[in-house]
Amino acid sequence: MKEILSITESISQDKILNSETFDQLDIDLALDSRDSPDFETDWLRVHKLMMDQKNNGESDAIEALRRLAYEKVFEHTSNPELASYVSDDLGLIGLALELGENDPWLSSLWNEYRNHRFPHTRLEPYPGTSNS
Repeated sequence: MKEILSITESISQDKILNSETFDQLDIDLALDSRDSPDFETDWLRVHKLMMDQKNNGESDAIEALRRLAYEKVFEHTSNPELASYVSDDLGLIGLALELGENDPWLSSLWNEYRNHRFPHTRLEPYPGTSNS
């Protein structure tokens, strides 16, 4: 839970999901790229893994994280579809943290956000955890 609150705080302080992440992004191209098998296959795999382990609905902390992520992305881009994708990504990251699940591809997804990049191309597994 502490890690989820830390991510939420980083978003609220514009440390991640800030204008640097989206200023140079071709949003339509990036969203189309996310639908390619290079990206979508891994995203769906991780999503299924997390949903299979999830006991109940979203925790309040994950719900707050997702809501803030959506609001910040929409604030910077005025694009509801992009905001939804980011909210879904951070929901997966938060759920992995909550479950104590470590997936190298999900760590790579989180690493992209930490480096002010919207992940939309093939990601190489990242040697670390989603909270490192």
